[in-house]
Amino acid sequence: MSQSALMSPPPTTGQVIRTSLPDTFDGIRYEIGKMVNYVVQAASDPFMIEHTRAIVDNYSQAAAMSGASLAGVDPRGLAMEALETWCRQHYAYVNDPPNIEVIQTPKRMVKQTMIPAEVTRDVMAPIFEAMTIALGPAVAEYEVPGLTAGDCDEGSTLMNAHCAAWGNGSSEMSAGETDNRIRPIRFRFGGNGGTLHHVWARPYLGEQGIDSDLTEPGYNLGDYSKFEQYEEVEVKL
Repeated sequence: MSQSALMSPPPTTGQVIRTSLPDTFDGIRYEIGKMVNYVVQAASDPFMIEHTRAIVDNYSQAAAMSGASLAGVDPRGLAMEALETWCRQHYAYVNDPPNIEVIQTPKRMVKQTMIPAEVTRDVMAPIFEAMTIALGPAVAEYEVPGLTAGDCDEGSTLMNAHCAAWGNGSSEMSAGETDNRIRPIRFRFGGNGGTLHHVWARPYLGEQGIDSDLTEPGYNLGDYSKFEQYEEVEVKL
């Protein structure tokens, strides 16, 4: 493990980078550094910027069509709500393989959600056949959602990357234009007994941090688990 490995660019499409990590806190520091690095990269990635813009626009349009008034609503809070809703709909928690730390890039995870439903159905055909036998023909109408999966490292990185990318663009703001980007962006760690063993996203609206833990299906934006110790790491953007 080296500083050059830590600061190296994220894997490109189809690329997998393997790095041997020491079973010490240096290995944990490296993992945290890569998570931060992936969020920094996502903040200026045109694909992620356009993706987050589409999420927020669609969410705002749906809210307006439902009759909800957006007058006076903080656009940053609305964007954060939209982005967390999308992440929660498309992310599933799974453990890493034993003795292996997997950290996927946010861009890879988003692209996984874009696999056509018919492709997913072909891959899962045996499962659907078993479900049809057990539950009846109505299963055939089930629409397979576009999903990605990971543990808390990926869940927190996915949400933070979306928040970091939203509102960014190739051109600078004009004079007098309000900066509606979500800043700062932080990872929040929690643990007990002198260790930190869980992480989630904590983007900020000015001075107010808003917790987002995608690994807990029953949580809403702002909910988080109670621990004895907490630490935060800011993503420098």
